[in-house]
Amino acid sequence: MAWVLFRMMRAAPAGNDRMQEIAQYVREGAFAYLRRQYRVVGIVFAVLAILLTALAFMGIQNPFVPVAFLTGGLFSGICGFIGMNTATLASSRTAEGAATR
Repeated sequence: MAWVLFRMMRAAPAGNDRMQEIAQYVREGAFAYLRRQYRVVGIVFAVLAILLTALAFMGIQNPFVPVAFLTGGLFSGICGFIGMNTATLASSRTAEGAATR
């Protein structure tokens, strides 16, 4: 269903040239923020993954914990990227929809 709604959003008119220009600036800023955030979170994520893996090898915790942590973090990052992509693509279309309806 999310794919269908994404396709419907992409099919909507993107607005006039000025709307698209502003939306592109917003998109560039949003992805610059996301890259910066992922850099910092990635460092913390790597340290915690190493720590959890070491604890699993020492038998202090279940070996499934590092696997769950890695997959959860990976999918969380992917969802953040997809969400930011969708939101920034929808911004000018939302403005266009508000202006014409």
